[in-house]
Amino acid sequence: MSKEPGETTAAATPPPADGYTFAAESQLRDFLALHLDLIEPGLRQFGAEGNESGVEYRTAAGPIDLFCMDSLGVPVVVELKLDEADEDALAQLLRYRAAVRPNEGKGGRVRGIILARRISSRLAYAAHEVEDLRLMMYSMAVHVSEFGLSPLPSRAHAVIAWAIGLMVL
Repeated sequence: MSKEPGETTAAATPPPADGYTFAAESQLRDFLALHLDLIEPGLRQFGAEGNESGVEYRTAAGPIDLFCMDSLGVPVVVELKLDEADEDALAQLLRYRAAVRPNEGKGGRVRGIILARRISSRLAYAAHEVEDLRLMMYSMAVHVSEFGLSPLPSRAHAVIAWAIGLMVL
């Protein structure tokens, strides 16, 4: 972890300057489900080849936002938070890991990723005690550029072009 224990939320994760975010956690989830490589190269949805989906994967502990397999075949539980992730997100992730470990855990190992816009200092502190856990943050940017328009032809040019088109026929 790059976070030091005891850091405040502001120091641990300054809010993005742009202020842009998804309107709902489901939008973040659906976007990342299509772009898992943004989280980790080689990450793929659990059951992508079969009938099951790794999106909102149902467990006895509740639905996992994204249930994945890494490039080595190790299961990965991804817990998403639209804004700030705190120690409650860690408790949620640990419940999900415990729920899938008996059936899907390769050698008992199940990795976890908490991905949010901000990470609370309390979560950063607690995360130091959890193996196979990554804390990640997302941000969004919007870029606007000018679309160069060519001048529209004058009415006279349009009539000439129409006439030339008739002559070609």
